[in-house]
Amino acid sequence: MRVAVLLVAIFAGACGRTRLWSVEGDAESRGGASGADASGTDVAEPGRDVGGDGVDAAGAHVDLRSLSDLAVGDGSFEVGADAMDASGDRLVAPSLAAVSDLVHRAACQRAVACGVMPSVADCLSSTTSPVTDRIAADVEAGRAILDAQAAQALADWLASEPCGLTVSYSRDTRGTLAAKCAAAFKGAVPSGGTCSVDVECALGLVCDHVRGGVYVNPGSCDTPPAMTALGDFCTDPASCGPTNVCDFYTNRGHAECAPVPTAVGAACDFAQGCGGHLLCVSNACARLAATGSTCDRTSNYLPCDDPRDFCTQGQPNTCQPLHVEGAACDLDEGNCLPYLWCNPATAKCEARVALGGSCGDSRRCLGETDCGTGTCVLDPGFTPTPLMACP
Repeated sequence: MRVAVLLVAIFAGACGRTRLWSVEGDAESRGGASGADASGTDVAEPGRDVGGDGVDAAGAHVDLRSLSDLAVGDGSFEVGADAMDASGDRLVAPSLAAVSDLVHRAACQRAVACGVMPSVADCLSSTTSPVTDRIAADVEAGRAILDAQAAQALADWLASEPCGLTVSYSRDTRGTLAAKCAAAFKGAVPSGGTCSVDVECALGLVCDHVRGGVYVNPGSCDTPPAMTALGDFCTDPASCGPTNVCDFYTNRGHAECAPVPTAVGAACDFAQGCGGHLLCVSNACARLAATGSTCDRTSNYLPCDDPRDFCTQGQPNTCQPLHVEGAACDLDEGNCLPYLWCNPATAKCEARVALGGSCGDSRRCLGETDCGTGTCVLDPGFTPTPLMACP
């Protein structure tokens, strides 16, 4: 399963918000495949583009404008279902391909803004959509229903997320991402139906993989077990609920459910994390270092908050801006911007190669690509980082 390495921003500013619906009209009112109607309003063929925003899986352009002015009930439609806007125009619901393309482009827009990718075009060709293969398969098989308005809300939220790695990796952000993805791709498997993950199950159900004390796959959708109360003994963090942790790290002598730690310096468990948009670094809740601040090169996260910084080797270690293309670099420090690599032959930062480009070293390949037989190809085993794919 391939998933995108990046996730985030959506068209903003001059481009406006992105729309997932097309207005259906006859060819005369559209002025052709796309254009303006008699009143001068831009319209498009169903699934076709007004502003050149994207293409679907079949190569057809898709309209990616905003949903904000539409009155379409709760917005829950199966792929291909239609609705009416406030003026009575019939609206064709977006295809799964259009939504996937929307989120992918959103990811690449933010990746460029945060200095992780050189251009949207290079990002699109060298990464896969954050709408994972599993989600696509679930929607196509009816195990999940695409909710267009919730997909828009997911994209809008992603657009507002900052570049900082502390927030991106935090428990809070991962939880919000999971909730918004679950709303956009609603689980539809009823109680007793087979499942592989919780999000395939209808609201209020979980995917139970345990039968007679033995793990089985696939599981079945069932009501979740009762949560362990605060202060009670626990062995599984999930039993304490989404806002608590199984605290075995504050030397009580036993593990018990406790509130998620939210203060800088509070004891924590790396796997369970911290609240307050903090990270668990060396068993204490903390923020990653800002530009110019001292940093820890042995951290279990990248040591600097800004993805455009690196932690220097000199004493004291400080977060400094990564080097631009053509600048001198150090292989040991890895001090080139993320879309560059340090060429050992020249000791300078040079552009990574996008999908299909020639390579002799995997370090030269951009994004999710790897050096195959002399060419950068998408790596099916690429593992996403937080905020890079719906769970």
